[in-house]
Amino acid sequence: MSGLTIRDIANIAGVSQTTVSRVINNSPLVSANTRQKVLDVIKEHNFFPKHAAQTLANKKKVRTIAVLVSEINNEYFGNLLLGVNKIADKENFQIMIFHTNNNFNKIKTILEELRSYFISGIILTPTIQYCTEAQEKILTDRLNVLEVPIVLVDRTFSKYEYEGVFFNDKAAMYDATTNFIDAGDYKVGVVSGSFSGSLIEERDAGVFSAFADSGMEISEKDFIRCNYTVDEACSLTIKRFSEPDPPNAFLLGNNQIALGFLKALDTLNLKLNKDVFCVGIDEIPVLDYINYGYNFIKRDSKKMGEQAMKLLIDKINNPFKQFDSVYLSAPLVYRTEFSQKNSQRFGIA
Repeated sequence: MSGLTIRDIANIAGVSQTTVSRVINNSPLVSANTRQKVLDVIKEHNFFPKHAAQTLANKKKVRTIAVLVSEINNEYFGNLLLGVNKIADKENFQIMIFHTNNNFNKIKTILEELRSYFISGIILTPTIQYCTEAQEKILTDRLNVLEVPIVLVDRTFSKYEYEGVFFNDKAAMYDATTNFIDAGDYKVGVVSGSFSGSLIEERDAGVFSAFADSGMEISEKDFIRCNYTVDEACSLTIKRFSEPDPPNAFLLGNNQIALGFLKALDTLNLKLNKDVFCVGIDEIPVLDYINYGYNFIKRDSKKMGEQAMKLLIDKINNPFKQFDSVYLSAPLVYRTEFSQKNSQRFGIA
Protein backbone atom coordinates (compact mmCIF):
# COMPACT_ATOMS: atom_id res chain seq x y z
CA MET A 1 0.00 0.00 0.00
CA SER A 2 1.45 3.37 -0.97
CA GLY A 3 0.88 6.76 0.61
CA LEU A 4 0.94 5.68 4.30
CA THR A 5 2.48 8.03 6.84
CA ILE A 6 4.16 7.45 10.18
CA ARG A 7 0.86 8.43 11.81
CA ASP A 8 -0.94 5.67 9.84
CA ILE A 9 1.62 3.07 10.90
CA ALA A 10 1.32 4.22 14.52
CA ASN A 11 -2.48 3.90 14.45
CA ILE A 12 -2.36 0.42 12.90
CA ALA A 13 0.27 -0.79 15.38
CA GLY A 14 -1.47 0.85 18.34
CA VAL A 15 1.57 2.88 19.37
CA SER A 16 2.62 6.53 19.31
CA GLN A 17 4.25 8.26 16.36
CA THR A 18 7.31 8.76 18.55
CA THR A 19 7.58 5.00 19.01
CA VAL A 20 7.37 4.42 15.25
CA SER A 21 10.05 7.06 14.68
CA ARG A 22 12.27 5.37 17.29
CA VAL A 23 11.85 2.00 15.56
CA ILE A 24 12.70 3.54 12.18
CA ASN A 25 15.82 5.15 13.64
CA ASN A 26 16.79 1.98 15.52
CA SER A 27 16.57 3.64 18.94
CA PRO A 28 17.25 1.42 21.98
CA LEU A 29 14.33 3.08 23.82
CA VAL A 30 11.80 0.55 22.44
CA SER A 31 11.09 -2.91 23.85
CA ALA A 32 11.77 -5.93 21.65
CA ASN A 33 8.08 -6.88 21.48
CA THR A 34 6.94 -3.38 20.51
CA ARG A 35 9.75 -3.05 17.95
CA GLN A 36 8.75 -6.30 16.28
CA LYS A 37 5.06 -5.31 16.24
CA VAL A 38 5.90 -2.04 14.45
CA LEU A 39 8.27 -3.77 12.03
CA ASP A 40 5.58 -6.34 11.18
CA VAL A 41 3.13 -3.54 10.33
CA ILE A 42 5.76 -1.75 8.21
CA LYS A 43 6.47 -4.98 6.29
CA GLU A 44 2.79 -5.89 5.88
CA HIS A 45 1.94 -2.52 4.36
CA ASN A 46 5.13 -2.18 2.31
CA PHE A 47 5.87 1.11 4.06
CA PHE A 48 9.05 2.97 3.08
CA PRO A 49 9.99 5.40 5.86
CA LYS A 50 11.54 8.63 4.67
CA HIS A 51 15.13 9.38 5.57
CA ALA A 52 15.36 11.97 8.32
CA ALA A 53 11.72 11.31 9.20
CA GLN A 54 11.92 13.80 12.06
CA THR A 55 11.84 16.57 9.44
CA LEU A 56 8.55 15.39 7.96
CA ALA A 57 6.86 18.71 8.69
CA ASN A 58 9.42 20.42 6.45
CA LYS A 59 8.77 18.28 3.38
CA LYS A 60 7.56 21.25 1.33
CA LYS A 61 10.98 22.84 1.76
CA VAL A 62 12.78 19.96 0.04
CA ARG A 63 14.43 21.00 -3.23
CA THR A 64 16.23 17.84 -4.29
CA ILE A 65 16.14 16.27 -7.75
CA ALA A 66 17.07 12.65 -8.46
CA VAL A 67 18.96 12.28 -11.75
CA LEU A 68 19.32 8.76 -13.15
CA VAL A 69 21.77 8.33 -16.04
CA SER A 70 22.58 5.13 -17.87
CA GLU A 71 26.29 5.53 -18.69
CA ILE A 72 28.21 7.61 -16.18
CA ASN A 73 31.48 6.81 -17.99
CA ASN A 74 30.18 8.35 -21.22
CA GLU A 75 31.22 11.98 -21.76
CA TYR A 76 27.84 12.64 -23.32
CA PHE A 77 26.12 12.02 -19.99
CA GLY A 78 28.77 13.93 -18.10
CA ASN A 79 27.87 17.01 -20.13
CA LEU A 80 24.18 16.33 -19.56
CA LEU A 81 24.81 16.42 -15.80
CA LEU A 82 26.68 19.71 -16.18
CA GLY A 83 23.61 21.20 -17.86
CA VAL A 84 21.26 19.89 -15.17
CA ASN A 85 23.52 21.17 -12.41
CA LYS A 86 23.84 24.62 -14.00
CA ILE A 87 20.10 25.25 -13.80
CA ALA A 88 19.80 23.47 -10.43
CA ASP A 89 22.39 25.82 -8.92
CA LYS A 90 20.65 28.85 -10.41
CA GLU A 91 17.28 27.82 -8.97
CA ASN A 92 18.63 26.56 -5.61
CA PHE A 93 17.97 22.87 -6.17
CA GLN A 94 20.25 20.03 -5.11
CA ILE A 95 20.76 16.96 -7.31
CA MET A 96 21.31 13.32 -6.40
CA ILE A 97 23.03 11.34 -9.17
CA PHE A 98 22.40 7.63 -9.72
CA HIS A 99 24.13 5.39 -12.29
CA THR A 100 21.85 2.71 -13.76
CA ASN A 101 24.50 1.17 -16.06
CA ASN A 102 21.72 0.34 -18.57
CA ASN A 103 20.61 -2.41 -16.19
CA PHE A 104 16.96 -3.20 -15.52
CA ASN A 105 17.49 -4.62 -12.03
CA LYS A 106 19.67 -1.71 -10.96
CA ILE A 107 17.20 0.95 -12.07
CA LYS A 108 14.37 -0.98 -10.39
CA THR A 109 16.33 -1.05 -7.12
CA ILE A 110 17.12 2.68 -7.34
CA LEU A 111 13.45 3.54 -7.86
CA GLU A 112 12.53 1.40 -4.86
CA GLU A 113 15.11 3.20 -2.73
CA LEU A 114 13.88 6.61 -3.85
CA ARG A 115 10.65 5.90 -1.96
CA SER A 116 12.71 6.46 1.19
CA TYR A 117 13.80 9.96 0.17
CA PHE A 118 12.14 13.33 -0.03
CA ILE A 119 12.59 14.40 -3.65
CA SER A 120 10.90 17.10 -5.69
CA GLY A 121 11.25 15.41 -9.09
CA ILE A 122 13.15 12.97 -11.30
CA ILE A 123 15.20 13.32 -14.47
CA LEU A 124 15.63 9.89 -16.00
CA THR A 125 17.47 8.34 -18.92
CA PRO A 126 15.70 5.01 -19.49
CA THR A 127 18.10 2.16 -20.08
CA ILE A 128 18.87 1.31 -23.70
CA GLN A 129 16.57 -1.68 -23.71
CA TYR A 130 14.08 -3.65 -21.69
CA CYS A 131 13.68 -7.32 -22.50
CA THR A 132 9.89 -7.32 -22.18
CA GLU A 133 6.97 -4.94 -22.01
CA ALA A 134 6.34 -6.33 -18.52
CA GLN A 135 9.73 -5.03 -17.35
CA GLU A 136 8.94 -1.59 -18.70
CA LYS A 137 5.62 -1.64 -16.84
CA ILE A 138 7.39 -2.56 -13.60
CA LEU A 139 9.61 0.50 -13.91
CA THR A 140 6.82 2.89 -14.86
CA ASP A 141 4.73 1.60 -11.95
CA ARG A 142 7.63 2.39 -9.61
CA LEU A 143 7.98 5.83 -11.12
CA ASN A 144 4.29 6.58 -10.71
CA VAL A 145 4.15 5.53 -7.06
CA LEU A 146 6.72 8.21 -6.23
CA GLU A 147 4.12 10.86 -7.11
CA VAL A 148 6.64 13.49 -8.28
CA PRO A 149 7.12 15.21 -11.66
CA ILE A 150 9.22 13.20 -14.11
CA VAL A 151 11.20 14.29 -17.16
CA LEU A 152 12.88 11.81 -19.51
CA VAL A 153 16.04 12.68 -21.40
CA ASP A 154 17.69 11.27 -24.53
CA ARG A 155 15.27 8.35 -24.97
CA THR A 156 11.73 7.29 -24.17
CA PHE A 157 9.99 4.17 -23.02
CA SER A 158 8.61 2.05 -25.85
CA LYS A 159 5.04 1.70 -24.56
CA TYR A 160 4.57 4.44 -21.96
CA GLU A 161 4.61 8.18 -22.57
CA TYR A 162 6.27 10.78 -20.37
CA GLU A 163 7.30 14.33 -21.21
CA GLY A 164 10.98 14.79 -21.89
CA VAL A 165 13.78 16.43 -23.83
CA PHE A 166 15.04 14.53 -26.86
CA PHE A 167 17.05 14.90 -30.04
CA ASN A 168 15.58 14.16 -33.46
CA ASP A 169 17.92 11.23 -34.05
CA LYS A 170 15.83 9.77 -36.85
CA ALA A 171 16.16 12.91 -38.98
CA ALA A 172 19.89 13.18 -38.26
CA MET A 173 20.58 9.59 -39.29
CA TYR A 174 18.42 10.04 -42.39
CA ASP A 175 20.47 13.07 -43.46
CA ALA A 176 23.82 11.40 -42.77
CA THR A 177 22.82 8.29 -44.73
CA THR A 178 21.42 10.31 -47.62
CA ASN A 179 24.62 12.36 -47.86
CA PHE A 180 26.70 9.21 -48.28
CA ILE A 181 24.28 7.79 -50.86
CA ASP A 182 24.08 11.04 -52.84
CA ALA A 183 27.88 11.44 -52.89
CA GLY A 184 28.11 8.27 -54.98
CA ASP A 185 30.60 5.40 -55.00
CA TYR A 186 30.03 4.64 -51.33
CA LYS A 187 28.94 1.34 -49.92
CA VAL A 188 27.29 2.23 -46.64
CA GLY A 189 27.46 0.17 -43.48
CA VAL A 190 26.12 0.70 -39.97
CA VAL A 191 27.41 -0.25 -36.53
CA SER A 192 24.43 -0.02 -34.18
CA GLY A 193 23.05 -1.57 -31.01
CA SER A 194 21.93 -5.16 -30.74
CA PHE A 195 19.02 -4.26 -28.43
CA SER A 196 15.40 -3.38 -28.95
CA GLY A 197 14.42 0.03 -27.67
CA SER A 198 13.00 3.36 -28.78
CA LEU A 199 16.38 5.08 -29.27
CA ILE A 200 17.88 2.38 -31.48
CA GLU A 201 14.61 1.96 -33.38
CA GLU A 202 14.49 5.69 -34.17
CA ARG A 203 18.08 5.77 -35.44
CA ASP A 204 17.68 2.60 -37.48
CA ALA A 205 14.46 3.97 -38.98
CA GLY A 206 16.35 7.01 -40.24
CA VAL A 207 18.85 4.77 -42.05
CA PHE A 208 16.20 2.49 -43.56
CA SER A 209 14.10 5.47 -44.70
CA ALA A 210 17.08 7.02 -46.47
CA PHE A 211 17.77 3.79 -48.34
CA ALA A 212 14.10 3.35 -49.23
CA ASP A 213 13.81 6.91 -50.54
CA SER A 214 16.89 6.31 -52.68
CA GLY A 215 15.46 3.10 -54.09
CA MET A 216 18.24 1.07 -52.47
CA GLU A 217 18.62 -1.57 -49.78
CA ILE A 218 21.30 -2.14 -47.18
CA SER A 219 22.70 -5.65 -46.89
CA GLU A 220 22.02 -7.44 -43.61
CA LYS A 221 25.72 -8.25 -43.21
CA ASP A 222 26.53 -4.53 -43.47
CA PHE A 223 24.23 -3.70 -40.56
CA ILE A 224 26.49 -4.69 -37.69
CA ARG A 225 24.83 -5.14 -34.29
CA CYS A 226 26.86 -4.85 -31.08
CA ASN A 227 26.32 -4.33 -27.35
CA TYR A 228 27.45 -0.68 -27.36
CA THR A 229 30.88 -1.48 -25.92
CA VAL A 230 34.23 -0.43 -27.40
CA ASP A 231 35.56 -3.99 -27.47
CA GLU A 232 32.62 -5.59 -29.25
CA ALA A 233 32.32 -2.75 -31.76
CA CYS A 234 36.03 -3.23 -32.52
CA SER A 235 35.90 -7.00 -32.90
CA LEU A 236 32.78 -7.02 -35.09
CA THR A 237 34.18 -4.27 -37.31
CA ILE A 238 37.39 -6.26 -37.81
CA LYS A 239 35.30 -9.32 -38.60
CA ARG A 240 33.33 -7.47 -41.30
CA PHE A 241 36.52 -6.18 -42.91
CA SER A 242 37.89 -9.72 -43.03
CA GLU A 243 34.95 -10.71 -45.24
CA PRO A 244 34.42 -9.91 -48.94
CA ASP A 245 33.20 -6.51 -50.14
CA PRO A 246 33.15 -4.49 -46.88
CA PRO A 247 31.54 -1.04 -46.78
CA ASN A 248 33.76 2.02 -47.07
CA ALA A 249 31.39 4.46 -45.34
CA PHE A 250 29.93 3.81 -41.91
CA LEU A 251 27.29 5.28 -39.63
CA LEU A 252 28.19 4.74 -35.97
CA GLY A 253 25.58 4.39 -33.23
CA ASN A 254 27.28 6.29 -30.40
CA ASN A 255 30.71 7.41 -29.23
CA GLN A 256 31.55 4.09 -27.54
CA ILE A 257 30.89 2.34 -30.85
CA ALA A 258 32.93 5.03 -32.63
CA LEU A 259 35.95 4.41 -30.39
CA GLY A 260 35.71 0.69 -31.07
CA PHE A 261 35.38 1.32 -34.80
CA LEU A 262 38.42 3.62 -34.85
CA LYS A 263 40.38 1.09 -32.84
CA ALA A 264 39.54 -1.50 -35.50
CA LEU A 265 40.76 0.79 -38.29
CA ASP A 266 44.04 1.26 -36.45
CA THR A 267 44.38 -2.50 -35.98
CA LEU A 268 43.77 -3.02 -39.69
CA ASN A 269 46.11 -0.16 -40.69
CA LEU A 270 43.28 1.65 -42.47
CA LYS A 271 43.20 5.44 -42.64
CA LEU A 272 40.10 7.41 -41.76
CA ASN A 273 38.91 9.68 -44.61
CA LYS A 274 41.25 7.95 -47.03
CA ASP A 275 40.37 4.27 -46.90
CA VAL A 276 37.19 4.53 -44.86
CA PHE A 277 34.73 7.31 -44.05
CA CYS A 278 32.34 7.56 -41.13
CA VAL A 279 29.76 9.72 -39.38
CA GLY A 280 29.23 9.05 -35.69
CA ILE A 281 26.58 10.09 -33.23
CA ASP A 282 27.97 12.62 -30.73
CA GLU A 283 31.17 14.59 -30.69
CA ILE A 284 34.39 13.13 -29.28
CA PRO A 285 36.24 16.30 -28.21
CA VAL A 286 39.68 14.72 -27.96
CA LEU A 287 39.52 13.90 -31.68
CA ASP A 288 38.94 17.57 -32.45
CA TYR A 289 41.91 18.52 -30.29
CA ILE A 290 44.21 16.45 -32.53
CA ASN A 291 42.46 17.39 -35.81
CA TYR A 292 41.53 13.78 -36.48
CA GLY A 293 38.85 14.64 -39.03
CA TYR A 294 36.03 12.83 -37.25
CA ASN A 295 32.57 13.62 -38.69
CA PHE A 296 29.64 13.48 -36.29
CA ILE A 297 26.05 14.28 -35.50
CA LYS A 298 26.22 17.02 -32.89
CA ARG A 299 23.89 16.47 -29.96
CA ASP A 300 24.49 19.14 -27.34
CA SER A 301 23.80 17.10 -24.20
CA LYS A 302 24.63 20.01 -21.90
CA LYS A 303 21.85 22.01 -23.55
CA MET A 304 19.57 18.97 -23.20
CA GLY A 305 20.35 18.84 -19.48
CA GLU A 306 19.56 22.53 -19.09
CA GLN A 307 16.26 22.16 -20.95
CA ALA A 308 15.34 19.06 -18.94
CA MET A 309 15.91 20.83 -15.63
CA LYS A 310 13.92 23.87 -16.77
CA LEU A 311 11.04 21.63 -17.86
CA LEU A 312 11.11 19.76 -14.55
CA ILE A 313 11.04 22.98 -12.53
CA ASP A 314 8.07 24.17 -14.61
CA LYS A 315 6.27 20.91 -13.84
CA ILE A 316 7.06 21.24 -10.13
CA ASN A 317 5.74 24.80 -10.03
CA ASN A 318 2.68 24.05 -12.18
CA PRO A 319 1.45 20.58 -11.14
CA PHE A 320 -1.87 20.83 -13.01
CA LYS A 321 -0.53 22.19 -16.30
CA GLN A 322 -0.10 20.04 -19.39
CA PHE A 323 3.39 20.08 -20.89
CA ASP A 324 4.81 18.97 -24.24
CA SER A 325 8.12 17.25 -24.85
CA VAL A 326 10.99 19.31 -26.22
CA TYR A 327 12.82 18.17 -29.37
CA LEU A 328 16.25 19.57 -30.12
CA SER A 329 17.98 19.63 -33.50
CA ALA A 330 21.04 17.47 -34.12
CA PRO A 331 23.07 19.00 -36.99
CA LEU A 332 25.72 17.18 -39.00
CA VAL A 333 29.28 18.39 -38.48
CA TYR A 334 31.80 17.44 -41.17
CA ARG A 335 35.45 17.86 -40.20
CA THR A 336 36.55 16.34 -43.51
CA GLU A 337 34.75 16.66 -46.83
CA PHE A 338 34.11 13.47 -48.74
CA SER A 339 33.35 13.07 -52.40
CA GLN A 340 33.16 10.58 -55.22
CA LYS A 341 36.66 11.55 -56.30
CA ASN A 342 38.47 10.59 -53.10
CA SER A 343 36.44 7.48 -52.27
CA GLN A 344 38.31 4.20 -52.59
CA ARG A 345 37.17 0.58 -52.64
CA PHE A 346 39.32 -2.05 -51.04
CA GLY A 347 39.32 -5.56 -49.68
CA ILE A 348 41.17 -7.22 -46.85
CA ALA A 349 42.03 -10.88 -46.90
